[in-house]
Amino acid sequence: MSTHINFDKKLGIGANNISLPIDSKFDLTSWTLNGQDDYLKNNNTFNTIAADNSSTAPSGAKWSTSLWVRVPEVEMGYAKTIYFISNGANENIEITRLRYIGIGRIEARIAGNSANYTYSPVGAMTPNVWHHIVVTYDSTLTRYQRLKIYVNGSTAGSTSNFYRANHGESTSLFLGATNEMGSTAGYYEGNINEFAMWYGIALDQVQVSSIYNSGGPAEDLENTNNLPVPTNYFRSENANWISTDPADEHYTVTDNMVAGKTIRTKNMPQSSIVSEVPI
Repeated sequence: MSTHINFDKKLGIGANNISLPIDSKFDLTSWTLNGQDDYLKNNNTFNTIAADNSSTAPSGAKWSTSLWVRVPEVEMGYAKTIYFISNGANENIEITRLRYIGIGRIEARIAGNSANYTYSPVGAMTPNVWHHIVVTYDSTLTRYQRLKIYVNGSTAGSTSNFYRANHGESTSLFLGATNEMGSTAGYYEGNINEFAMWYGIALDQVQVSSIYNSGGPAEDLENTNNLPVPTNYFRSENANWISTDPADEHYTVTDNMVAGKTIRTKNMPQSSIVSEVPI
């Protein structure tokens, strides 16, 4: 039996608030991370993210990432990495990272030069409030438009630059950590929800707004109007807990879009999935 619900944009439906059919479009849960030693990591190679090595002769590389985050108070001067994407056999060649800085700023960087960045204005992020974050990269644009960050569907007040980088396709994805585990910024504390990537597509303003205004992550991305289908899309609802797995990686999360693509939790208890979603 289906359930009809009237809702405004960005409505969050908690698992304890209402019973929904198993095939509901509504999102029920998110990941909570404690910032100590817990994170999620790919279980297969991901060929999704690349970066051009010239601001004057673009290669045509494009990509986008989208997710919702709820960050706690972070001491001024400190930063927490939300995701980290790399390549190389040892996962040690950084391509890009997204991090939250304790002045209410969200920032994305591409390795290769200190002038490869895009960041929101100070105060754009409010602690303990859900925000929708999209990062786009389009090598066919000028250096000041190539890398963009959207907070709640807007680039207002953001600053962007891209000087130089040379990265092939990515192989590794970390959610909630970097490969610098143990450092101050090595682990993320807070909630993460509805992480998606588009390879070969830089979402435009209309498409980003479509995600933000669709009912939040409550609306499945593949059902959002005017939106290209993601290459990879990971939902906590697709997580499967297997108690016999190695002690540090019980949850396996299946990609909504690609058969065989998975990510696994590291040092995350069964209680890491919570009924806390955007409202």
